[in-house]
Amino acid sequence: TVIETNLADRLKEKTLAIENSETLQAKINIHNDKLNELFKKQGDARVEQSEMKRRKRSQEIISNLQSLFGAGVYGRVVDLLEPVSRKYNLALTRIIGGHMNSIIVDSDDTARKCLGYLKDGKIGVETFLPCNSLRFKQIDEQIRDRIQKQKTATLAFDIIKFIPEIRNAVMFIVRDIVICGDDDVAENLNADRNSSSQNKNRRSRHAPSKLETVSLTGTHF
Repeated sequence: TVIETNLADRLKEKTLAIENSETLQAKINIHNDKLNELFKKQGDARVEQSEMKRRKRSQEIISNLQSLFGAGVYGRVVDLLEPVSRKYNLALTRIIGGHMNSIIVDSDDTARKCLGYLKDGKIGVETFLPCNSLRFKQIDEQIRDRIQKQKTATLAFDIIKFIPEIRNAVMFIVRDIVICGDDDVAENLNADRNSSSQNKNRRSRHAPSKLETVSLTGTHF
């Protein structure tokens, strides 16, 4: 009948419209994905450009300070401390932490001159580590003796390459932290030290300092 024919035609039109709509939505989704990818690349490029500017400015500050105040300005921690092996990179980064961009200098006098220059020039705020006045405890040799039993454990200080002039700054930053091959060794050494501390504390008024450990994954115990 005419009615049935019209109904069939309308159903075909509806089906075709739905198919066209789905095709259009698929095309819109593809275009949106491409647009989002472009926005992400643009954002990444801006971040990279900003980071490059920051690094350049950071390097310029060091160059200016060294030009003005001589060899007593050694440089930034991130540029002066290097692990003997790349496998220690993550652990050492965790240990250095907030001192990564600190500037190591030979003395308080050099630090004061540098701070004055930065203040007068309204250049910014920097943290200085004057090697002649940093306070730190010497490495407890008993710790080195104990960790020799652990093949994957070593004092952070022992795996860092640095110039002799900045030894005090390195000691100040890494202290007697122990780097371990994995989380289990790091946690066990830490627990063992704490247990030993509790036992010794029963016989002494002064408790031994807590042993800090960091695994190669960067986990701090």
